[in-house]
Amino acid sequence: MVKIIRVEKGSEYAKQLLRFVENCSWHEVKEHIAEMLRNWSFTDWECMFAAMEDGKITGMASLMKTDYYPPPRYIPVGVMCLRFRGIKRPQDKRSAH
Repeated sequence: MVKIIRVEKGSEYAKQLLRFVENCSWHEVKEHIAEMLRNWSFTDWECMFAAMEDGKITGMASLMKTDYYPPPRYIPVGVMCLRFRGIKRPQDKRSAH
């Protein structure tokens, strides 16, 4: 079962999330996110979330005032679930009735 947690500054989850980001395949933004975690560049309500499964981080999301890819039109929520990237999902076998 996947559990979503809010990552707090200086916590063990923050350390785990930094390692997760440093080793992720999202090359375009991973250094930017890692630097934000190292410096804890979050203000007010901005924060990071981690998806946990079997005690390991399997994905992450950020809730930020401004997006890394400007210009933001909405409150940016960045999501990355690496465990499922590139994996084909089984077709829905439910009846169309």
